[in-house]
Amino acid sequence: MVALVIAAVVVTSAAQALATPGPLVPNITLIDERGTLVPLASMRGRVVLVSFFPSTDSAQGTCTAIAGKFLYLQRHLPPNGYRLLEITRDPERDSPQRLRSYAKLFGSDPRMWSFLTGDRRQIDLLARTLGAPKRRRVEQDEPLFVVDATGHLAGVLTASDWSPEDALDLATRIAATSR
Repeated sequence: MVALVIAAVVVTSAAQALATPGPLVPNITLIDERGTLVPLASMRGRVVLVSFFPSTDSAQGTCTAIAGKFLYLQRHLPPNGYRLLEITRDPERDSPQRLRSYAKLFGSDPRMWSFLTGDRRQIDLLARTLGAPKRRRVEQDEPLFVVDATGHLAGVLTASDWSPEDALDLATRIAATSR
């Protein structure tokens, strides 16, 4: 059933919000780059943009393509209505201290953009719920998942072709309809 719902929420680069909400994001708690516990349920009321990254793929430790897109989004979205989450696929390696160095490298503002780690089972549960691929094939292969203010998956920009402009458009449309 979830696979059918996920298939229905994938959008093209035209960035269209869904007519009906997708699955509810599980109520899990992760750890941010400051070592703070972050219950995903605490983000209700905001539109949340989520991407996963494997830290073993680049010298910087994280996907620079995704980080560049998130930096654009951080600069163009108001912080009070949105959250940007980059979640490691390598929680055994990516401690909060290591994530802090990524955050500093890319200039993330922790009020809006967080790098998260935590228990692998919780990260895997979130990835399965959102429909994230098990393994990336290339650096740009991570989709962007947009969760509405009620905590439901509301859109997905597919791997390799999502642009920060498409993400900005999709996020603002979802925000306008989910409050």
